[in-house]
Amino acid sequence: MPEQLGAWLRGRRAQLGLSQPQLAELAGVSTRTIREIERGRARSPHSPSVLRLREALGPDTAPEPGDERRLRLDVLGSLLLQVAGRPVEPGAAKQSALLALLGLHPGTAVSQDEIVDILWDGRPPASSPNMVHTYVARLRRLLTPATHLEDPPGGSLRRTGTGYVLDLDEQESDAARFTALASRALPALAD
Repeated sequence: MPEQLGAWLRGRRAQLGLSQPQLAELAGVSTRTIREIERGRARSPHSPSVLRLREALGPDTAPEPGDERRLRLDVLGSLLLQVAGRPVEPGAAKQSALLALLGLHPGTAVSQDEIVDILWDGRPPASSPNMVHTYVARLRRLLTPATHLEDPPGGSLRRTGTGYVLDLDEQESDAARFTALASRALPALAD
């Protein structure tokens, strides 16, 4: 049984394109735990670590029709990006920070100046505008599979006159869901 579990874990991780450290972070277990399970050394298939790994890896099935364009971004807590139901590494630190910043303000323009100030903590290099453009282009490539066919390239991440907007609805973003629920709750609090 431990060998079968190890083979399944190794195959499922490879299918999703995750490294051992990426899966460890996603599931909240150590890389060593994953390595030991994949080698067939799991003590119990019902241990908390194994259960967390199974939950993080999700069902071992093909995506449902339409899922190939589904996007999910969680920014309230750990940054989590999923495209077509699969976890995606958002990239290097500043690129991830840009995604998180835009994700905190779904549907709202974030100015280029604010992006530069936040990414470089008020001390930007001269090349910062070009670097922001590079990060945006990379993020668009990550997000594009989640866009609708009629959307322009880059889909939900678009340029405005002064900055960028990441269009996300309540189903795609924990921040958008929080904002929507809070706005619905305000009238109840007023009563």
